[in-house]
Amino acid sequence: MAQASRQSVMDKVFGSRVDCSALQTLCLLSLFEHAEGNIVQAGIHLSTAIQLLSGIPKGSFLGDAAEFNNCIRSIFVLHHLQGSVSLSVWPTTMTHGEDTSLGTSQCSAWLLPPEKSPSCDMDRGIMKYAIPLAQIWRAIRVYASRRVFSDTLPPWNPRSDYSQVTYRHLELDCSVPLKYRFSANQIDKQTPETLQQNRGYWGPYLFTQFVYASIPVILNHPFLLSMRLRHFRHTMPQSFVNSSFDAITRHIGWIMYHLDVLEKLDYRVSDPTLAHVVAVVATIHLQHSFVEDFALREKAKAGFEKCVEFLRCMGLTWHGVAVMHENLRKLQNSIQVVPLAGEDCGLNRPAQQKFSIDTRLLWDILCYEQAGRPDARADESIYSGLASTYQDPATGTNDDGDEYDLVGSAGIIGHKTVSKDTPLYAPGEGEVSHPIRGRVPSDASGLLGSLQQNIQEGFGSAMEPNNIFPEVHDFGRAIDEWLSLDWGNTML
Repeated sequence: MAQASRQSVMDKVFGSRVDCSALQTLCLLSLFEHAEGNIVQAGIHLSTAIQLLSGIPKGSFLGDAAEFNNCIRSIFVLHHLQGSVSLSVWPTTMTHGEDTSLGTSQCSAWLLPPEKSPSCDMDRGIMKYAIPLAQIWRAIRVYASRRVFSDTLPPWNPRSDYSQVTYRHLELDCSVPLKYRFSANQIDKQTPETLQQNRGYWGPYLFTQFVYASIPVILNHPFLLSMRLRHFRHTMPQSFVNSSFDAITRHIGWIMYHLDVLEKLDYRVSDPTLAHVVAVVATIHLQHSFVEDFALREKAKAGFEKCVEFLRCMGLTWHGVAVMHENLRKLQNSIQVVPLAGEDCGLNRPAQQKFSIDTRLLWDILCYEQAGRPDARADESIYSGLASTYQDPATGTNDDGDEYDLVGSAGIIGHKTVSKDTPLYAPGEGEVSHPIRGRVPSDASGLLGSLQQNIQEGFGSAMEPNNIFPEVHDFGRAIDEWLSLDWGNTML
């Protein structure tokens, strides 16, 4: 089928008979090839669609206007979901006042819908928010794949890539109506029949939930943060350590919650983007599977196996997802324990443990373009007879991650720049008044579970149902009531 589709498109291209269906076919071929792990071929199909679309005069359309506008938006979303973010195309430095390093492009202007264009399906409902979310997804893919240098700004700097992606993430949170959030949908109360009958809604809903939650998880992934702090020679702000761990905890909680719901309702998803989100979550579960705290360690082990099982099932449909599953197992098997002598053997202190991991493979899993390929960095599958005159003696190593030693650390807490003698709370405030010792604090062992239970709003809020503070919809209702007041009759 794929071969016949490719042939049909090429016949139309070289026969000067390109229509809307040719562009749609190129989109489907790109999706198919990417899910199969053929990243270069997927990029060729997508680039061809973009090139053909860019040649259409402004204000013109192919076939039905609404269908054509849907096609434009589909190409735009696909461009951000899986388009190349290679460093040869996208700059590596941040420029003040511009967001070019986050994956935006000057060629994006023609992808915007023309003025007074007919309304289409992707302009309405929950699909309207898939486009800005896809743009942020591209930004986070650039963030994950970018090499860092000695002058890289720390994450808390307002001009850093971390801060700019965070800003865009929060901006999207502001724009999504309450009716598309978890509290208004409560997917867990649906039946398998209603989910299947309304896949056109629940598919985009799950996409927004998974991708939205994944952005803070990737931003705060300990490996990616450790690379950005590799040349940092000061003490990491304690508030950043806490907020980073809180972010991955809360948002991983939402992703795992939806995995549980999908399993309970036997609802099968086939979006490889969601598979990559789950693979990223699995890498953090794997790191936490070696922490000292028993509750967090056991929860992480169970979470890792749930993620791996999800990928195994989807891998029966997509080869690229099956490779993600295999890569995670390889990553798990690559972890080795390196015992270190205690600081004072005379006091009979237990020896500390340090864990090593295949950082090259870990980074591949975190990069969407690499995650679905075995030995991605050395992949030469599209070429024949490829040879190199340069032999890299460091092949198989990763200079950017060779100092990564946070396996067994709760989030970024074990990083060398985190002060080990800084208490989380003031003396007498809560159970934790002792210093962090490279692991999750004693009263944070249930943080994963408690925050998952407390967060009630899918797209952001962390309020308990009976919290004394107002919930998000309370603020919205209060503003609506305030705006509806007849101030002319109420003013004295």
